[in-house]
Amino acid sequence: MNCDYMVYGFIKKKYDNKCEWKKFKLNRSKSDMYCKTHINKRIEENTRLDLDLDTPDFDKYERDIKENVNTSKDFAMNGSVGEYFEKIARGFDVYEDKLNDINNCKWYRVNVDSIDDLCNESNYNKYTLAYYPMINYYPYISKNNHFLLGYKCDTEGELQYIVYGIPGSKDKEDQPYGGKTGFVTWTNSNNRSQGYWLMFYDFKNSSIVIPMKK
Repeated sequence: MNCDYMVYGFIKKKYDNKCEWKKFKLNRSKSDMYCKTHINKRIEENTRLDLDLDTPDFDKYERDIKENVNTSKDFAMNGSVGEYFEKIARGFDVYEDKLNDINNCKWYRVNVDSIDDLCNESNYNKYTLAYYPMINYYPYISKNNHFLLGYKCDTEGELQYIVYGIPGSKDKEDQPYGGKTGFVTWTNSNNRSQGYWLMFYDFKNSSIVIPMKK
């Protein structure tokens, strides 16, 4: 049985510094058994968790984010890449609460009333950046009808990571797929019992990064 896959990537053009999202179609022959594999098993098999290669210095990262306190309303992004991603997020509500220990980050709240919202391709860039990556997490998102999209920057406002936040308590039952797909960091605001499970995506290397405690 032939299985078709759509692959999305943030690609830098060869002759200039401009970047844009691209979609590629892959045709791969697999058995019926593979195509019928349970969704969370397929996620586990097809998600690359970058534990060893190009892992950021999260010790430095944690020191940086605790030095200053700001909200999305106060924080300004710099650079052409940041400008590009901010344009994609237009139409999403700015999330203004301060999430504990997460600084230099521009947050947006993405409302989801049904799974059809995640399948909306009317705006291709919004679909590939915000909606498509979250389709498999709809069972978790549907509990609170929204998720967060974050742009994590360095202290100069240059974009470093795309961050996805799924609402829930710190209980394991609220952690998406037990953390197997990268949602291993939990944060909240004002010591509330409800917060967000976060996944950091390195768009430059097309990989999920896992904060490692050293």
